[in-house]
Amino acid sequence: MLELQRIAKRLGGVQALSGVSFQVRAGTIAGLIGPNGAGKTTTLNVINGLVRPDSGSVLFESQPIAGLRPHAISRLGIGRMLQDPRVFAEMRVLDNVMLAFPGQAGENPLVALFGGARYRAEEARLRSEALELLELVGLAGRADELAGRLSYGQQRLLSLARCLATRARLLLLDEPTVGVNAEIVARIQDVLRDLVRRHGKTILLVEHNMDVVMSLSDKVIVLLGEVIAAGCPQDIQRDEQVLDLYLGTSVDKRSAISHQPSASG
Repeated sequence: MLELQRIAKRLGGVQALSGVSFQVRAGTIAGLIGPNGAGKTTTLNVINGLVRPDSGSVLFESQPIAGLRPHAISRLGIGRMLQDPRVFAEMRVLDNVMLAFPGQAGENPLVALFGGARYRAEEARLRSEALELLELVGLAGRADELAGRLSYGQQRLLSLARCLATRARLLLLDEPTVGVNAEIVARIQDVLRDLVRRHGKTILLVEHNMDVVMSLSDKVIVLLGEVIAAGCPQDIQRDEQVLDLYLGTSVDKRSAISHQPSASG
């Protein structure tokens, strides 16, 4: 579904990415890990158009997308969940989700004012879809509350629901469990598994929690400005170069990596 070919990007005089190449198969979860400053978030920014690469190609379902604007990439079917939830605090939880649906007739003020039955029917349909997404992430009971009254972890769940409302087939998730409690971490993991198994989504996951990465991912990609390793979680946990990157000369490296969080970057 996604392929990066020799992506290079320099930021502020620093070579953030140097020849980054990897693939993500449809219907899988790929974990992208690496230490602080490894280029993980920059890679996501390149994929969804927030950053233009200096060279290289990004292919989404075999279509070149490098250099397209973020809104155009979103319309192709790529959704993004940022590290910061960025909810509309003074709007209802339900309305936060409804805003994210693409191509709404109500985006045209004339339709909103004079659309009549057609406009009302679409509003009812989108409200029903938004409630289903809130049910999926465990927030249906908070639908009519102001988003600003949610806890930080609940705002992360709301951010995920909004990402899903874009109807994206590929989800780029930047540290979805950072700063949340164990209950919400478990909830997010359950939701992500469900999205792949029952809803056919594909996920590229940047995550600091190694337990989450190793339990969810079909494939793990290790980044340090370039890809230094890629494979199934079991292989990555045995890779000497990866172990040294995370744990140096620690004696019990193999058993420790599955519990060693990486820093964001």
